[in-house]
Amino acid sequence: MKIAIVGANGKTGFQTILKALDMGHSVTAIVRNPATISLKHECLQIKRADLLSENTALEEAIAGHDAVISAIGISSGLNAKVTLYSKGTDRLIKALSNKGVKRLVCISSIGIDQEKDPNIPFIFQDVLFPLIFSNSAADMRKMESSIKDSELNWTIIRPAGLTNKLPTWKYRIAVAPSLPRPYVISRADVADFMIKALDKPEYFRQTVSLAD
Repeated sequence: MKIAIVGANGKTGFQTILKALDMGHSVTAIVRNPATISLKHECLQIKRADLLSENTALEEAIAGHDAVISAIGISSGLNAKVTLYSKGTDRLIKALSNKGVKRLVCISSIGIDQEKDPNIPFIFQDVLFPLIFSNSAADMRKMESSIKDSELNWTIIRPAGLTNKLPTWKYRIAVAPSLPRPYVISRADVADFMIKALDKPEYFRQTVSLAD
């Protein structure tokens, strides 16, 4: 399969590159600055494109691919205003539609809903999230809404807190907005699921939560 990964130079995006290559796929890493990826592989190419740019670089980068994975994310500081998720994804959806690429897997997050979630511990939902995550969560909700309104064959991934630990290969999966005790999951495990889910019909047009 030919897979394009947007936000490929982030920690989760890079793990996704490694997993895709390990499973024998051809990968295009789409980043603003190609110099941020030093990995060399015969099945990896790196292309420059900016999700927030009006030029045609993004469309050219994803043309001819079987699927696109969005691993975009930012370190925005303490609850800074965020628009990358919504605006960047809107442009990505348009590019996918224009180039006839139907399959999109996109990383979001557990805990972004405005309603109380009984699966999310109090300390996160009522203390930490409002303090550091509410603006990102609001923008992620817009992102998810745009994806669900599209005609793409999408899967939204809602992982628990991301870690840099080694994969367990024993993570929990729920086709639901959240799942019980959603504390942490390694980025490598998230990457494992995303690549394996690309051709699984049970995850098409579904929101999937992941946690250890």
